[in-house]
Amino acid sequence: MKNKLKIISMVAIGVMFTTACQKDPLLPMPELQQAVIPLVTKSATKNQSISLLDLPGFNGSVVVDIYYEDMPKSMNLMVCMNGEVANSALVKSDITTFPTSVDFNIGNMIDLLPNLNNINELVLGDYFLFYVDITLKDGSVVKGNDPSYASFDPGVINLPGSSINVTYTVACPLDPALTVGSYLAYSPPSDWNSTGNITLTADPDDPNTIFVAGLSTIDGESEDLGPLVMHINPVTFAVTADKTVIDSDFYGFTNYAFEGTGTYDTCTGLYTMKFHITADGTDWAENNYTFTRN
Repeated sequence: MKNKLKIISMVAIGVMFTTACQKDPLLPMPELQQAVIPLVTKSATKNQSISLLDLPGFNGSVVVDIYYEDMPKSMNLMVCMNGEVANSALVKSDITTFPTSVDFNIGNMIDLLPNLNNINELVLGDYFLFYVDITLKDGSVVKGNDPSYASFDPGVINLPGSSINVTYTVACPLDPALTVGSYLAYSPPSDWNSTGNITLTADPDDPNTIFVAGLSTIDGESEDLGPLVMHINPVTFAVTADKTVIDSDFYGFTNYAFEGTGTYDTCTGLYTMKFHITADGTDWAENNYTFTRN
């Protein structure tokens, strides 16, 4: 992947065949253009999401970099609101130094975006997508919102640590009181096929560490170990569940355990999880769950 090259002209193929029989061909080699993969991330020193309750206080920063050492001629940082191409704008042009950080606030978005005129127009769920347009060394331009560019996404996004765009969403602030209580756990028939009430409590020393009790009980077994330990990232609202043995004997399977990842919805309290379920000598792979507040 690192040495992926793009042939600029298919004429080069003809040149190779034409000159192959010449004793001392003097024709130049065909020009090759290296592919450039952008690395667009959020600065960890600034806000990671936009609080609906403090829109004027939001301050974000996008870091524009390159994934490999292959250099473009320049990059333009762009923004698009709610996926509407007509509501897009140039944020910073002719970026030639990498990495480059670009700070912004809601006022900047109002100034730039053609269809956003007032801070009061923003509602829950609105989002700003930041991406780059790349000018290659030969002058050709790769548009970040071009459908043909999107066709490369599956390969690029699977590269470790890659990120070709970032999104800032208008969300509710994290409320510790909403993360705990009585919840309905549900896994569809296509997955673990389980449903029932569970209880979520917080670590007294860390409100973002959540203890989950009852996942084995709702499946008809006693839960003699656990609870399952989950952690809410207060910046990204991502959820990580530590591998935890919650039942010593689950229908004859010893050391029944859960671990996984997911997201937490700060507005509704909904957990959307994917759990890897195992026992000694047994692996049931990943299963989708939701935890919904009762």
